[in-house]
Amino acid sequence: MIYDIYMVIYVEYVVIDNLIIDTLMLCLTNYFLKLRAKKTNIFLSSLIGTTVALISPNLSSIINLLLKLPLSCIMVLTCFKSKKFKQFVLQLITFYICTFLMVGACLVLCELFGIKYIVNNGFAYEYKFPIGFALGVCFLTFVCAKNVISQIFLKHKLDKFIISTKIIDSGKEFKVTAFLDTGNKLIKDGKEISIIGYKTFYKLYPNISITDILLHRNLPLKNFDYIEVKSIGKAQKILVFEIEKIIIEKKVIEKPLLGLSFENFEKNTNSDLIISNKILGDEYELCKN
Repeated sequence: MIYDIYMVIYVEYVVIDNLIIDTLMLCLTNYFLKLRAKKTNIFLSSLIGTTVALISPNLSSIINLLLKLPLSCIMVLTCFKSKKFKQFVLQLITFYICTFLMVGACLVLCELFGIKYIVNNGFAYEYKFPIGFALGVCFLTFVCAKNVISQIFLKHKLDKFIISTKIIDSGKEFKVTAFLDTGNKLIKDGKEISIIGYKTFYKLYPNISITDILLHRNLPLKNFDYIEVKSIGKAQKILVFEIEKIIIEKKVIEKPLLGLSFENFEKNTNSDLIISNKILGDEYELCKN
């Protein structure tokens, strides 16, 4: 009787854990490589892995070891349907990386919290193991890894829009990173307005208080004005002013207009300044693509 109860719990544990964890690993691989695997293929691949996990405790250690490579190959082929060998190898390696990431996270936390585990016939089975622990760890690993990958892809995608720039005004010169925005359409008196963040603004003008700006007071800036800018659902006034020059690579822009923004665009664009490509001329039109 005790043996039967043990086996029922064991089978349920294997099915639930493996089915969900395999799905998470395949989804992470799919996201990492920007593939478009069908949900049915992901489920079928996870089901294959779970089926093998059910029978693996009854097999010898050598057979289990020999099964691992063909099993992972079958899962990857079932999920992603790759027709080229190089693509298949890349998918397989990425799948292994995602697997090691999740398994490693579980083992590290087991060591940290003193959770004991045994490995039987090449199949890891936990005893004194909190219910849902592995699923929780793998899910958190999946979410964290996905966000990290998303940020890496985003920054890499924006790299071609980032330009080294110098801002010069009132005898001060600062090196900043400028984000080339093809959609920037802020204009005053026929001149394009570049957007500067408050941190960079404060470096240029440390004696100008944020209170004076918010209350639209008179400021010691050249040709300054407060203009209304309309965004989704609201309209607000922003400070616009003129500086001596901006140097972008070898191009010098005399008396450009800057608009002060309190939005946290620096984090999203990895830059200190947003400029319009129209300021730079036709040689930067390729950045639209």
